[in-house]
Amino acid sequence: MSSIDRAGSAREQADALYEMAKASYEQGDIPGALRLWEQVLTILDEAGDLHGKSFTLDVMARVLAGHGERSLALQLWEQVLTILDEIGNKRGVSLTLDHMARILAESGDRPRALDLYQQALAIDTELGIAQDQAATLQSMACIIAEQGDTESALALWRKALELMEKIDDVERQAAILLNMADLSTTLKDWTGAVRFGQQALELMERSGNASGQASALARVARAVAQQGDTARALELWQQSVELLEKIGDDQHRLVVLGAMAHTAAERGEIDRAVELWHQRLDLHGKLGDDEGTVSTLRTLAYLLEKQGHFGRAIQLDARALEILERWHDTDRKADVLLALGRRSFQQADFSGALEFWARALEPLKKLGDRDVEAKVLGSMGLAAARAGNVPHALERWQQALDIDEQLGNAERQGQTLCAMAEAAATQGDDPRSLDLWQRALEHHERLGALPVKAAILSAMAPILVRQGEGSRAIRLSQQSLEILDAIGDLHSKAIGLSNTARILLATGGEAAALERWEQALALQDELGDERGKAVSLSNMGALIALRGDASRAQLLWQQALALFERLGDEAGKADVLENVAGLADLQANAFRRRGAWVMMAGEALHREVNELRQAAREERARIGPCHESTRRACPAQAESLRSLTARLAR
Repeated sequence: MSSIDRAGSAREQADALYEMAKASYEQGDIPGALRLWEQVLTILDEAGDLHGKSFTLDVMARVLAGHGERSLALQLWEQVLTILDEIGNKRGVSLTLDHMARILAESGDRPRALDLYQQALAIDTELGIAQDQAATLQSMACIIAEQGDTESALALWRKALELMEKIDDVERQAAILLNMADLSTTLKDWTGAVRFGQQALELMERSGNASGQASALARVARAVAQQGDTARALELWQQSVELLEKIGDDQHRLVVLGAMAHTAAERGEIDRAVELWHQRLDLHGKLGDDEGTVSTLRTLAYLLEKQGHFGRAIQLDARALEILERWHDTDRKADVLLALGRRSFQQADFSGALEFWARALEPLKKLGDRDVEAKVLGSMGLAAARAGNVPHALERWQQALDIDEQLGNAERQGQTLCAMAEAAATQGDDPRSLDLWQRALEHHERLGALPVKAAILSAMAPILVRQGEGSRAIRLSQQSLEILDAIGDLHSKAIGLSNTARILLATGGEAAALERWEQALALQDELGDERGKAVSLSNMGALIALRGDASRAQLLWQQALALFERLGDEAGKADVLENVAGLADLQANAFRRRGAWVMMAGEALHREVNELRQAAREERARIGPCHESTRRACPAQAESLRSLTARLAR
């Protein structure tokens, strides 16, 4: 067999092995493919086929680099360089240097990468291939920009741009300009970013490159938004979205829709933001992208929550939860359950909140996040209390308290003790409530939290009154006032004066109580606290009516009603109307007792009483049960207008 025949046979054998290696690679058998390519190299080496050998080595190097074996890839490319240099393939040398430089740059060895790019650029310049020169200049500019030398990077990009302008390569000019726009964005040079982006857009329009136009529009929009013209930015992004939709580029459309949604939300255009997130949601579904679906569902739920659409937000988070449960994603599952609990609580679905938070406890325990676990238990206590299940609330708060004691979170321990004390009082368990208030008091004394200490002293006073310890109750109320006076908290002092007045009234000190309410009224007037003034006027009216001065009481109640009317405080209006009705009832009964000759006057007053009580009922019907739950949640306020009304009606 002649040497020519043997060479032909070797090439055929090498080609066959190469195709087998290629098939193995495509099937994912990388080691098998590399072994076959090594056999190809042996055959080509024996045949002296340098071109085939350099090609095969280059393929092997690319495969190794793509699978993280960068060091081996570089060794193979070194062999390729030797062969290409030997056969005089200068362009091949330049391209191989480019591959090696890119791998080195990705590995973080920028100085060596720049050195290889410089060698490639010298060859490109010698060969006069403008496209290769421009590509190498761009690669160098990117590395130099990453190193922080932005001026040098821009200079290289300008050189590349000049080369492309000479040969009228519109597409590459636009690509370079987009790189320059990106660098300007990194530098927060929004004017430069807009200028380069607009130039790129014009070139992309010339070439009819819809994808490039969409990319340029998105870059310009971002820079314009940063300049403050968000309305114009949204218009540009919309143009980008329409182009991307036309060419079917759903991935980039997702990105642009996200930018639009965030910007619309920042502008306060929540409805538009919600619509844009819905478009993203549809795209994620089309692409089968569950990860993106979860992220978008959560963002959309947050926006709807901000709008007060808690029910819709819950539905979206529930969809996200279904996906996360399939993935057994414990961390994010806990986050969604916490959000579901919070949103249920916000729409007064306390049972729903308890259910979601209870489910969140299991993943939180797996994650070992004791701090969040304590917070959730505290929230569950509040939800149970709002649902009227005080024993369950106290149980959850105790669990939170135990964890916070272990964590040493003193501030939260104090808050929990206060919540437990208040809840125990609503159950009528005064001894337990008093004990908890005492523990809370000692706790906050250690923390030096004077405002909280004052509030606790004020909360303990009505409980002491109920237990027959009136003197101690007055003393604690006075201590609370002294603390508030010392720290200069005038708003709290006004409330404290009102609370002290109630304690004094409950212990028989009517004159002293009236004096405290007058002091509170003066302070509230000074502070411009209209609601506080209205409450004080209402309370003073009730007390003055009790002492027999009906005319002055009526005057005070009229002032209180006017204030509550202006404030739109329906609960306050209802309280005042009940007081007025109580006084009218008392006067009607007095007329009736004086004999038949004043019966008509008495009947007229009774009609007035009925009208007043009907007005009060209508006010209460309008405000619903929330007013009563608010009263139950604040025991310090429970000894207020209604108890005085009851005394008036006797």
